[in-house]
Amino acid sequence: MRPALVSLFVLARQFGFSQAVASCGLEPPKIQKQRSQGWALFQRFSSTSQLSFDATLVEGPHLERATQHASKVAEWKNAEDVAKQTLHAVAQFESSNATVNATKHANMTTAYNETINGTLNNENRRLCRSCAKAEHRLIQNLALARDEHAQAQMLSLALATATKNHETSFADFNHGNMEFQRIKQELKDKQGKIAYTASRKEFEDIVATAQKLHPAAVKVAKAEKDMMMHRDDEKRTQEKYNIAAKRAKVADELVAADQIEEKKACVSFSIVTQAKGVTQAKGTNGKFFKLTINKQGSHNHWCADVFRFERADGTYGVPEAVKATWKIGERAYGQRALEGVFNVKNIEGHVVSSFGGKMVKKGHWCIWGDNAAIVVAFKSVERFSSYFFNLHQNLCTYWPREWSMQTSLDGNTWGNVHSGPKSCPNPRSAWGLNKVIFNAYNLTSP
Repeated sequence: MRPALVSLFVLARQFGFSQAVASCGLEPPKIQKQRSQGWALFQRFSSTSQLSFDATLVEGPHLERATQHASKVAEWKNAEDVAKQTLHAVAQFESSNATVNATKHANMTTAYNETINGTLNNENRRLCRSCAKAEHRLIQNLALARDEHAQAQMLSLALATATKNHETSFADFNHGNMEFQRIKQELKDKQGKIAYTASRKEFEDIVATAQKLHPAAVKVAKAEKDMMMHRDDEKRTQEKYNIAAKRAKVADELVAADQIEEKKACVSFSIVTQAKGVTQAKGTNGKFFKLTINKQGSHNHWCADVFRFERADGTYGVPEAVKATWKIGERAYGQRALEGVFNVKNIEGHVVSSFGGKMVKKGHWCIWGDNAAIVVAFKSVERFSSYFFNLHQNLCTYWPREWSMQTSLDGNTWGNVHSGPKSCPNPRSAWGLNKVIFNAYNLTSP
């Protein structure tokens, strides 16, 4: 591929999604409709109020599956944006290539100029169109997969509600039936003991018990009707969800196949950009990142001086905010110290390379107790390839025994991107030294 392709492709990778699509008009109306419908469903059923409402209504596999579908919606939305940016780069290159070549060969003879331009343009046009065709197909199936997951998410939440309603009505029926049977048995016992010598009060007591029986029977009959209605509703919703989940799975398989074909068709673009170090790096996207410490180390607290999220080009993300939570009865250092360790709004400055390692103006912050969490928020969605931190004075007594990193685009739906090792890598000889040892870990897609 030619240098013009490199610069145009890199430029397109840096474009925002809306700018890339609007400037070349590459998105067909059908895909526009699919994108808007799928994203609307995702926004509707992944909003804070909707998910928190259902979480209080029912907890279990249905809600977990709804969260998984929501994560897929966000994942495919991001992949679709990247594919559209690539498609825009291809279109830009194809439209500009003839102009570049014409200028380059302006002083050549007409025949020689036409031969050179014809050969280059035909090859570039073939590569561009092959890549564009693969991108179009990928974009279409990404939109389809996103919509299918949004539909499955909606039905999973509906199934959670239907299941809860069935369980509640079943419990109501059992309670009502038990009460009916109790009154019935009570009446039978009283009738069995009654004699012609019984007092008026004893006969009136039997009548009073019998009068309770019909209202109880009406109540249990209604409860049974409600139970059967909710049972049928749960069954119908389950069937609909099964179909939607199957369609989402098939759509995922289509996307996976298209991604392979897209990689083959656009390999010329990828090879050139990789040589320049500007390919889409491995890592994960997120606006929120959550460090969860499920089980603390031997001293029951985690202490760090530096924590950074790193991009593929070696630069670091600057958070807008950070918040820590811990169990009642436990504690942590103050908010200002926490912000210093995570470099909120660049208050501590960047880490720089020195003496073969990374040195930095250090902060210091600790948190006590298991099941602690630290949520780091960025101004917009970022893509990080790794993160690193140090233990205070390199002491492995501060190393958590169970910990992980999650990411989220909206602060509600989380996906795991790294599970931390249980054993501390710092050599004992480094414990207590001033030299900083950074523990770095790669991030993966959730």
